[in-house]
Amino acid sequence: MKQTYVFLVPATLAIAALVGCSRGGPSAGDSVAVVNGEPITQGEFISYLEHMPTVMGTNPKPLSSQELQISVTNTLAFQALTNLVNRKLVMQMAKDEGVYPNDGDINKELDLQSKLHPQLVQSGMQKGLSLEAIKGDLAVDLAMLRLSTKGFTVPESDVDAYIKAHPELRTTPPSATFHYILVSSDAKRKQVVDQLAKGTDFITAANTFDEMQGGRQANHTMTTPDVRHDPRLSAGLRAAIENTGQGKNTPWIQNGKGTWLIVHVDQKSGEAPKTPSPEEREMIRRALVQQKASQATNLSTRLEDKFRQAKIDVQDSTLKDEWKQWSDQVKEQLAKQAPGGSSTGASGTTTQPK
Repeated sequence: MKQTYVFLVPATLAIAALVGCSRGGPSAGDSVAVVNGEPITQGEFISYLEHMPTVMGTNPKPLSSQELQISVTNTLAFQALTNLVNRKLVMQMAKDEGVYPNDGDINKELDLQSKLHPQLVQSGMQKGLSLEAIKGDLAVDLAMLRLSTKGFTVPESDVDAYIKAHPELRTTPPSATFHYILVSSDAKRKQVVDQLAKGTDFITAANTFDEMQGGRQANHTMTTPDVRHDPRLSAGLRAAIENTGQGKNTPWIQNGKGTWLIVHVDQKSGEAPKTPSPEEREMIRRALVQQKASQATNLSTRLEDKFRQAKIDVQDSTLKDEWKQWSDQVKEQLAKQAPGGSSTGASGTTTQPK
């Protein structure tokens, strides 16, 4: 079987792995692994595994417009271990290079991101994350940013020029809140048509007929801050919302294999001029400096070097042998990639933090 090793550079850095096994149950203070002398405790491991935001998988199978079912490429336990090892390595590298974010830096980042995403903390806590866990993710993101841009700057005039060249940054996009009914056959569509024609309230009809997964829990309602670019909306739905007045129903939209969708536009607003906030300017500045730095430095390669040189002792008995076999294979492939190596193996892939 062909094996693929992928080094990722997101907030939750992961090295893809194959094969897995089940977990045991030592105490929370025991170490699952030790990375260059720094432990990954059992408590830290379990907490991360419970809320791991992304997983590596194959064979995606759509369950709805917003959900996919995948086959994981290895156990979630092993994926959590590789993610946590990489997080440790990133933070150690940041400390070595003098760009480690302190508590003040992390609190400032939390303030900045909360202004950009007002539901950041509330959403994280609803998923079971503690404030410290949210800050931990931000610390990794900030360390990644600093490592990738160390020694590079861009003047404010470059930010001004970028904003001037991108009028969408000076415009609030059209937004909408709408109710929906999704049905799986034309016969059911006709039943909805009959009920609405009789004057049945849209939400009442939705409670009876809507088949959208999670629709009842969401009160058959969705809000989009950007009608034209929201990836959750199909092209047909975007056009229908834009062409339908507030308080009106869209035409029926054939939405995939035999399904039909109708939407009631509850609220909508058009484009409006705006001035980018200081926080938005900062994110533009970061993107520009990352683009500039990427032409001169490769953070994935530096992370690979850090991994190859690291002393990583996996102490959990259910993961120890699997880790050794996998890490030996990865290090062998990375050695072949190095100058003077005879072949290519692991691939370096960079993704943006979420």
